[in-house]
Amino acid sequence: MIAAPDIPDNRISLTQDQLALFQNFGAKHISFSVTLACPLSCKHCIVGAGPHMQHTTMPLEHAEFYASQMKELAEQGVKSIGFTGGEPLLASKQVALISEKAAAAGLDCGIVTSGFFAEDKQTIIKLAKKYPAIKIWDISIDAYHVKYVAKNKIKLVYQVLNSLGLKANLRFTYHIPMTEQDRELYDFLKTFAEPNDLFSQKLRNYGRAGSINMTLQPENVNWNKPCMTPGLVIRYDGSVAPCCCSLVESRKHPFQFGSALERRLTDIHRDYMCHPLLQHIRILGFSELMRWLVDTDYFYELPEQLPVDICDLCPVIFEHPDISKYLYRRASKPDNILRTAVAAFRVLQERVMLEEAVKKFSNLRDRPEGYELACELLKNPDKYSLYSVPGTNLK
Repeated sequence: MIAAPDIPDNRISLTQDQLALFQNFGAKHISFSVTLACPLSCKHCIVGAGPHMQHTTMPLEHAEFYASQMKELAEQGVKSIGFTGGEPLLASKQVALISEKAAAAGLDCGIVTSGFFAEDKQTIIKLAKKYPAIKIWDISIDAYHVKYVAKNKIKLVYQVLNSLGLKANLRFTYHIPMTEQDRELYDFLKTFAEPNDLFSQKLRNYGRAGSINMTLQPENVNWNKPCMTPGLVIRYDGSVAPCCCSLVESRKHPFQFGSALERRLTDIHRDYMCHPLLQHIRILGFSELMRWLVDTDYFYELPEQLPVDICDLCPVIFEHPDISKYLYRRASKPDNILRTAVAAFRVLQERVMLEEAVKKFSNLRDRPEGYELACELLKNPDKYSLYSVPGTNLK
């Protein structure tokens, strides 16, 4: 067995192909946050989940509505769905219903759980068999979870799920810098988990975690790093989030897609794939956005010390209403839409935004620079370089 890294590293170095693979996964994945109820009340929970949040559980009729659309999603190119919360297993009927319909449509199904059910081997087996469509189980563990679910119980869940032929992953959250308890727990996980099953993520100061005193360590500012969202999140109340991290429970941001109770999931997904500002940061990162702001008075409304991690920077920028509106307007200019759409097509092999842009701009008298070549790109993509469209500034 290859040992897991001695120290978790939240900095990611990816090749072009690896980046495209990860971003393509997020583009074809939809999560359902089915409840904020949870038997745990972890101090670091970014959504403030707990036993007192049972009122947030998705109504069964809403789950039935979503389940009826799984075939449509598959036909549109969605490949997988996931369940999160809170503790999604507390909405057992909803999870079973949606996952079974999704699997029948050919979609992969996964779930993120605290492992609260880890009483013994037979209990774990019985629970897993209630959800035959769920093949991927992500089990959360960190210094706050072990107060409620002992680390040996997490080990048992991991081993039993693997013995059933399921894919079990461990999601380890740690402080920066790592505490002694973090280190002890991480070393414990490495004694039994396969390296490719162990995923690490740093603690985020959203939700209840905002009360945790975290030491800020200097890091290299890299706002060129793209937003690596794992995809759309359909919340328990029908509202929609653009990711499962910093904006998962925020309603104050420019990435609005309406209610999933009033719109088809396929329409929401297509709008997500064509959103000019969201797709800009997925492909080009935050550097250009910051340059746009530097030239305006909005820049002086930002904190003097900005987060260097883009997931932390995201809510600082996008929860500011005036800044959000300004950036959305800039990203929505025809030349910027076309540039982002071309980059999505060439770098990530995602053509939906470019198709929509070409269709939209076909009715303009003054079409943006590069329009004709963008049309040619759709017809003959192999004629052009991966990184640019010759004769234009679309880079």
